[in-house]
Parts: sequence; structure tokens; C-alpha cells
Amino acid sequence: MKKKVLIICLGLLCFVIVITIALFFIPITKNIDTQLTGKIVSFYDSFEDNNIDIILSGEFKNYIFGQSSFSGNIQINNADASLSSGGNVDILFNNNIGLLDYLTFSNGKITGQYLGRICTKDFNSLLILLYDENSIYDTRYTAFICAPATSIEEAITIANKLSQDNWMNDIEWEMDLCQ
Repeated sequence: MKKKVLIICLGLLCFVIVITIALFFIPITKNIDTQLTGKIVSFYDSFEDNNIDIILSGEFKNYIFGQSSFSGNIQINNADASLSSGGNVDILFNNNIGLLDYLTFSNGKITGQYLGRICTKDFNSLLILLYDENSIYDTRYTAFICAPATSIEEAITIANKLSQDNWMNDIEWEMDLCQ
């Protein structure tokens, strides 16, 4: 009888170990192929109230107990500029925030570097905090993009919602927008 109980306990322990390992190493994969329209908001300068289109295409791997990742293409278009990763960009997420860092190319030449932090839970809405290495301001973060948003106020609401549970929560998204 004791031997039977011991075998059952060992079997259950092995089952729990296998499930735990699976939760760490087997992601929930989601194909992302979407276009969002949003707003870009500057912390220092006033932008015209133009829409900005964000096209996402790739694969998002969400690990329940591990680091999530996105591998694919991100393209950001507005009236003034078009930024594209030109190929694959790989983003590792920690607490729903990933580093967005890639070079933009045109005719085989580097045309710029795009830096920032991307914050999203499911790619249905996103926040991109833009970073300027040569910023003349106190902080290197100069603007943010939120989507989907039809107004700057809606963009601020999305920024507050997506930054609620991470270090971006300390950022004052509404800085001097009324000037």
C-alpha cells in the first residue's frame, strides 16, 4: 500500500514538473498583422494634430512565466516621415515594455536610427516612447506615439493605461499640452 501511494505521489510530482517546465518554455504564439492609426505627442514642441499610421506584421510569443518577444516588421508613417525597420526587428519584452532600436534604410543606405520603448499588452493598442540621443532637453525622451487614438487626449488616456503597471507610470504624459 505504501509503495502504491509513493508511486502515485512520484507520478503527480513528475506531472507538475512537466507542466511547470512547459509553462516556461512553450509560448502562446499570436500572428500580428494589423494597422493602427494614432497620434504623436511631443513633450516639448507642439505638433500639428496629424494622424500617424503604424503597420505591424510579425509574430508575438507570450510566455506565461518568461520574457515575451516580437519578431517582425514595424512601419510608422505620417505626413512628414516614414520609418520602417526594413526587415525584421526583434523586441524582447519585460513587464510589457520592449526596446525598439533599428536602423532605417533607403536604397541600401542607412537613413537614420530609430530608438524608443514600446509598451503593449496585446498589440491591439500600443505606446511608443521616442528617444533622441541628441536631445537638447533634460530628458532624452522627447515624444510618444499612441494608437489607436483619434485625439491627443485619447492618446494620453492610452499612455496612462498602458504605463500603469511599469516604470513608465512616473512619466507625466500631459506635460504642458495646453501651451
